[in-house]
Amino acid sequence: MKKLNRKKLIIITTSCLLFLSITGIISFFSERFIDRKDSVYLQEEAYVFDTAYTYGVSAQKEGEYVVKINGDKFSEVSLSVNGILQSQTQKGKETTIRLNKGVNSITLEDGSKIKKLTIKDGGKRNKVGAFVTYDSYEAEKCETNGEISEEDRTYRSFASEASERSYVTLRNTGDYVSLQLNKAANALVLRYCIPDSKDGKGLTDSISLYMGEKKQTVEVTSKYSWVYGNFPWNNDPKTANAGGGHMFFDDVRISLDKTYPAGTQLKLMKDKDNTAEYYLIDCIETEEVSGYLPMPENALNVLDFGAIANDGMDDAKAITACIKEAGIEKKEVYIPAGVFEITDPVFVNGIVLKENDITIRGAGMWHTVLHGNAAAFTIRAGNISFYDFSLLGEVTSRRDTLDPPAFSMITPVKGMENVRLQNIWMEHWKVGLWADVTDGINILGCRIRNTYADGINLCAGTSNCVITQNDIRNTGDDGIAMFNRGVLEVNNKVLYNTVALPWLANNIALYGGKDITIKGNWLKDTICFGGGVNISTNFKPQVFKGTILVEDNKLERCGSRENNIHADYGAVWINTVEGFNNQAECIIRNNEITDSTYQGISFFNSGLLENMLIEKNQITDSGTYGIEVGKEAKGYAIIRNNQIREAKEGEVKTNQNENFEIRKK
Repeated sequence: MKKLNRKKLIIITTSCLLFLSITGIISFFSERFIDRKDSVYLQEEAYVFDTAYTYGVSAQKEGEYVVKINGDKFSEVSLSVNGILQSQTQKGKETTIRLNKGVNSITLEDGSKIKKLTIKDGGKRNKVGAFVTYDSYEAEKCETNGEISEEDRTYRSFASEASERSYVTLRNTGDYVSLQLNKAANALVLRYCIPDSKDGKGLTDSISLYMGEKKQTVEVTSKYSWVYGNFPWNNDPKTANAGGGHMFFDDVRISLDKTYPAGTQLKLMKDKDNTAEYYLIDCIETEEVSGYLPMPENALNVLDFGAIANDGMDDAKAITACIKEAGIEKKEVYIPAGVFEITDPVFVNGIVLKENDITIRGAGMWHTVLHGNAAAFTIRAGNISFYDFSLLGEVTSRRDTLDPPAFSMITPVKGMENVRLQNIWMEHWKVGLWADVTDGINILGCRIRNTYADGINLCAGTSNCVITQNDIRNTGDDGIAMFNRGVLEVNNKVLYNTVALPWLANNIALYGGKDITIKGNWLKDTICFGGGVNISTNFKPQVFKGTILVEDNKLERCGSRENNIHADYGAVWINTVEGFNNQAECIIRNNEITDSTYQGISFFNSGLLENMLIEKNQITDSGTYGIEVGKEAKGYAIIRNNQIREAKEGEVKTNQNENFEIRKK
């Protein structure tokens, strides 16, 4: 080993010490002046309508927070929180606002010069997926004496439709699933399956819930689950031989008698008075729900127009009368805590909103419930906002021409624009939201569960939308779709959503469009007939234009099989149909693709594909190939700098396709 000159050694040592000192100073100032608990929201995430910029922000708990606004060349800006005007704030100045627990909206008027806003002590933001206020426990990872299923992704197997593809069976008296609460809770959601009735109309039974020593009997039903035959399904078990059962799992919301502290034991048990043949327990979501949100000052209460909570009688006419008067007086509508029935056949497609500038608020999506076969809204106007309530429907099968979406903008009229859905729970509907030719929709903080078709479908030219921080599960078609039917859709963003367990089709699907961003989403457990992200020219859409960006998403156990034609689809499935070519600038970058059922990324069909860039993706543990080029694929893609590990059958398969070129640059 060559000796160092003593003089050189002294110089090197001094330099190292100087470097370390400077590094320490930088580190000190970084820790001192950069609060790592702050949450930052950039302008590119905002929903923009006219000059107003709306940011979806999250809070771990309700209370007062300091918000700081940064930008260039503005003196002051008007600030609203959850649609209610708060204050005027100056550049770089801080102002105190009150946020609700969960997802909130902050709107800045004349916000084009604002570059970002910072919520002091707002908490670390999720890198992927929606911000939620609950803790989730997988049953198979809890303490149990029941039977833990094997992981299985075979179409129409129970496990294929369970989160993380496994569940626990409680079959015998005394079988249980038990956990200890990580955080305090006063409510929970149980995802479960019980057998169906012989006629397919649904079996109702119960399961026992213990919180510490306290026992609560929970009603469970198969009414909203179990469809049979083939698409579009039916409720007749006699057709099971033509296709077997499907859509096995459902949710039940459970309010507890009090708030139980962290560390409390929660146990789900089959007791002697719980008589179903079996209970499949998939997962449990526990949370501490905040108190009622109060009625704003500038609002009318539906109780004053004859609505009565929890009486089992129809409230549609009373709520409609309140909405009408609120429009005249230019006030908001407030629906307090309780269950309000909307079943009047006059409102078979839901309450129709024909006038502009209507805002409807509830006391919280756990507290205010609109229930019934017509507990929906049909929107025929602009500047319409909905906040903080649940729409619990009564749809039990897929009937496209009969059952309404929870929110419908299907028949467009002039002026359908600027619609907001914030913290709305939609369950047991055909679709959560379907919109045609609407300019500007902001959907944030919503939970969409157990639908028979899409969760959200932006269709036929619906543009300038931001879908962010939504939690979507068990949709009977695409979780989130953009269907460019007849009219091109422009400038839509899907940011930081969680989309899990679509039981037909894709987690997120793009059928054409211009300048679309899919970023920061957590996509899980595609069941059948689709991929995690589908970039498709199927169904004769207006073809892709501009830039299509799919970036920084996490895809787990995505992709599936098309059982009718025995084709495998990747977690990212690029489906280019002949005659509807894709020559837009498509960028698939920095995505984490893990445990795909088949390929991590697949190219499918015989349409011409050009200008696609696939780079810096991490593809791990694919069921077949990391990337596969289909035999019929045409065109080229730039594929570079991807990390592919542990693909079962190989990193890249070209199928010796001479009509498709993989380029490095």
